[in-house]
Amino acid sequence: MFRLVLRGELPMRYDKAYFDREIDRSGTEATKWSRYDNLGFGDSCSFPLWLADMDLPTSVEISRALIKRAEHPIYGYTDRGPEYQRLFAERFDSSHQGVKPSDVVLSTGVMYSIAGALEIFTNPGDCVLIMRPCYRPFVTTVESLGRKPVFVDMIQGKDAYEIDFDGMDHAAAQCRAFILCNPHNPTGRVFTHGELESLAALCERHQLIVISDEIHSDFVYGDSKFSSIATASQYVRDHGVFCVAPTKAFNLAGIKISAALIFNQDMNRRFVGRAKTVGINSINLFAMEALKAAYVQSGSWQEGLLQYLGDNRDIVTRFVEANRESIQAYRPEGTYFYWLNFPEVENVATHLAHEARVVLNDGTDFSPYCSEWARLNFACPQRVLTSALERIASWRRERCGRL
Repeated sequence: MFRLVLRGELPMRYDKAYFDREIDRSGTEATKWSRYDNLGFGDSCSFPLWLADMDLPTSVEISRALIKRAEHPIYGYTDRGPEYQRLFAERFDSSHQGVKPSDVVLSTGVMYSIAGALEIFTNPGDCVLIMRPCYRPFVTTVESLGRKPVFVDMIQGKDAYEIDFDGMDHAAAQCRAFILCNPHNPTGRVFTHGELESLAALCERHQLIVISDEIHSDFVYGDSKFSSIATASQYVRDHGVFCVAPTKAFNLAGIKISAALIFNQDMNRRFVGRAKTVGINSINLFAMEALKAAYVQSGSWQEGLLQYLGDNRDIVTRFVEANRESIQAYRPEGTYFYWLNFPEVENVATHLAHEARVVLNDGTDFSPYCSEWARLNFACPQRVLTSALERIASWRRERCGRL
């Protein structure tokens, strides 16, 4: 079990050695590791590379802040002052071309914000446009609220997944809202500003409310650059809810903190009322401490993390190239996901779990047409990643030999 050793205020070196450590998450009720115990082979000989959290330690600065607050023996009602809106505003001011603290609405999670936006700005029976493959909770949330998801499948281009603008334009005619995910889960696309401008024009043409999930915006590699669709047109800025969070970026998913950036004052006022009514703006005191330590003190940790994840992405890329006859994929521009295709292997994620003991996300969770696909989370120590890839390659060779 990993144990944090606090050494005064000495700065940490967030190098490869820091992230290479394999940390035992048993006894922490970690979903990624405990969910598949019932497969019968146990944590010690399985590789869970599925759920979207990182098997990498967060910053020492965040751990210190949480421990310091925990040492105070009273955990009473706590004010969430303007400092927290200011931290989000400063963090996303550049990517959204201007954010005021008053534009920021605190929320316990991006999906809670998306659900709230759908409830406030659409009506039961309204159609909601979604590009597929997509994060499954988009679909289940739309359906549970009595709205109707309308899907447009992305196009498998030469070098990356591409947006089917003709299909989007046709489908948008019947829709009231559009849910965008950028950077895109699961494909790893980081949409260009030109693509976002085209999407923005489409949304204005059909008078759509735009709900943008930008939780992976900190994970961008190479020459790709994240920009929010909020910067693509004044229409979208005035008719959008832009969801951001430190939870993916700093591995704080269990802490529950995010924000919705809403520039339209009337939409903002209505969303604030909804957030207060259902309590999603009641950020707990530990989340508040984590937010401050993440955005103010953890810059060097994030630099080291992105370098490490970039190296991991390269490891998977080399693996795909070495096995390109049986495994295909586009190199992701963002996120920490690799969207892998195993041609002619139906239900591939099930086979991998039971036969290779490597647990990836099932492609059908993202689209019913993706049974031959699986999503791999490469945010883990490199030995774990390479060992899992070796198992996948061995399993694929054995399977090809049996065909």
